[in-house]
Amino acid sequence: MKTKTIKDLKFETLLPKELIKKRVNEIALQLDALHIGSEPPLMICVMNGAFIFTADLVRAMQVKVLLGFIRASSYRGTTSSGNLELSGIEKLNIEGKNIVIVEDIIDTGATLEAIIEQLQKRNPLQLHIVSLLQKPHAPKFENTIVGFEIDDRFVVGYGLDYDGLGRDIDEIMVVK
Repeated sequence: MKTKTIKDLKFETLLPKELIKKRVNEIALQLDALHIGSEPPLMICVMNGAFIFTADLVRAMQVKVLLGFIRASSYRGTTSSGNLELSGIEKLNIEGKNIVIVEDIIDTGATLEAIIEQLQKRNPLQLHIVSLLQKPHAPKFENTIVGFEIDDRFVVGYGLDYDGLGRDIDEIMVVK
C-alpha cells in the first residue's frame, strides 16, 4: 500500500485512482439520465476541494452543462473551525435552473446546509447534490448521489487537502 507524508502526518491509500475513475464515470451516467432532454444543468463546484472531482465529472458527462464556482471554507488543519466562510453564490444566475452542487465531502453537513439555504432563496428549478465522499454520521440530503461512504477519518487527495497540501494526489489517502 502506498504511503505519503504531508507535514507531520503519514497517509496511506484508501481509494485508488482506478476505483475513483470508475465511480466518477458511474455518477456521470446517473447525472446524464437525470438531465437528458432538459436545459443544461448548472454544476456548482464547491471550491477548493471539489475542483478535480468536478472537472473529471463534467468531462465524463454526455449532456451539456454550465459551470459555476463558489468558495466554502471552514477547515484549519484536520478539524473544522466551526466558522464557515461562503462566497460566490451571489454571482450565479440560479433562478429557474436545474442545479447540481458538486461537493468533495459531506462531513458534518453544515457547509452543504448553508449552501442549500442560500441557493433555495434564489429559486432554482431543481436542486441535486453530488458528493465524492460522505462520512457515516453525516446528515442525509434529498436528491444526493454519493461516490463513496468512508469512515470518520481525515482524508487528502483528489482535491482534498491538509493545510493546502495534498490536493494534487491522484487518489484518496487516509491518516495512517
